[in-house]
Amino acid sequence: MPVTSPLLVKIEKQHLRSAADLLDQGLLIVDSSNQILYTNPTAERILASISSITIESSIIKFTGNTETDKVSAFMQNVRRTPSISASTTLTIQSQNQRERPILFEINYIAQESKYFIIYFTELDFRISHRIKKAARLFSLTDREGAVLEHLAGSSTEPQIAEKLEISKNTLRTHRKNIYAKLQVKTRVELAMLITRIS
Repeated sequence: MPVTSPLLVKIEKQHLRSAADLLDQGLLIVDSSNQILYTNPTAERILASISSITIESSIIKFTGNTETDKVSAFMQNVRRTPSISASTTLTIQSQNQRERPILFEINYIAQESKYFIIYFTELDFRISHRIKKAARLFSLTDREGAVLEHLAGSSTEPQIAEKLEISKNTLRTHRKNIYAKLQVKTRVELAMLITRIS
């Protein structure tokens, strides 16, 4: 039987908050009336980049955007149903249209108290993180890591060579070495491999 003393609960909450503050993801916990119970620094930064989500008096509000309307609609629908738990994943474009969208993973938990746990992930960060991890896992040189980052994107090889200020032949050599180390044959296989790295 687990011990649930108030001191232990307080210590557990402090450890949970410390761990959540270290996440590369945003974490937001709100109750069934959209009152914010907890937010980590990453969530605060990400929320500041989405104009259609505002926080007023510790209440999160969704305004005037089709994507955030979907978040709000999901939360309202879940509140009306007596299910124990529910979840959904949505993407919302940040204010800077050149950045990739932000992934929202919303989980509803109905136990003694009902609340939503919302994770925010900047997809640019997630891809960049995976590319760096692939570079470490497959022992790529710094230059090969830079080339890999561009090969995983949508730029053409001439554009990549120009951005990295290297010749097309040098780029081909780096690409050949990267493909050999990662055991792939095409950019499609390369992209698929990177998406599988967690």
